[in-house]
Amino acid sequence: MQRKGDSIKPYIKDDSGKEGWDVIKPQLEEAKAGDTVTVAMNGTTVVPKDVIDSIKGKDTTLVLDMGNGLSWKIYGKDITDAAGDIDFDVTVGADAGKSIPVDVINNVTGEHSSLNLTLAYDGEFGFAATLTVNMESKNAGLYANLFYYNEQTGELEFISAGQIDPDGNVELVFTHASDYTIVVDAKIMSDNGQADNKSDETIPAPKTDDSTSKYAWNNTIIIIIGICIILNVFGAVFYVRKKSGSEEE
Repeated sequence: MQRKGDSIKPYIKDDSGKEGWDVIKPQLEEAKAGDTVTVAMNGTTVVPKDVIDSIKGKDTTLVLDMGNGLSWKIYGKDITDAAGDIDFDVTVGADAGKSIPVDVINNVTGEHSSLNLTLAYDGEFGFAATLTVNMESKNAGLYANLFYYNEQTGELEFISAGQIDPDGNVELVFTHASDYTIVVDAKIMSDNGQADNKSDETIPAPKTDDSTSKYAWNNTIIIIIGICIILNVFGAVFYVRKKSGSEEE
């Protein structure tokens, strides 16, 4: 959560003389099209609504460096309406995702590595925000699949996926705060990610359509009956000829 005290203030990264939201906001307002302004949160987590509104509709990107390999990226043109002051605090690891039952997580993750993630804010952001999180460089090239825990259904729902870069970082898009799980896999997982994890299962061969089977069976019967009729005809002809020959003698 945001710390109290004048000594703890966010500041524009690489320009530590400009600190505090009252100083940062004018810098955002004066930013040129295509500019990116990176703010080191310095232990704080809450961004005021008026700061977010200052880039609304603009070709300006605000990056919030939260520390510990976490950062948020907000693009001005993605902002529809900031809900208010937003707490961008993120909890990862064992202390996160406590509302998600273990069996629900295991049902999706299987033997894949995963990372629980909880956003402090409650509700919709009013815009899409991209979170950069480090999933370790050993997972470079793999996909980080983001699942949202729906408390009403008691299930994890697939949201999006991003490919992990050589440094282990991945960008994932969020529109609201909740409990999430990130699952690392060689592919992008779908809503039925549970099924995707059962890679050793044999896929059953497709069933033959009943109508096709019946049609084939009927054809076989017709052919057999036809052969029987032909044999009977030949048999009758042979019998008649043989009988006629006997009478002539």
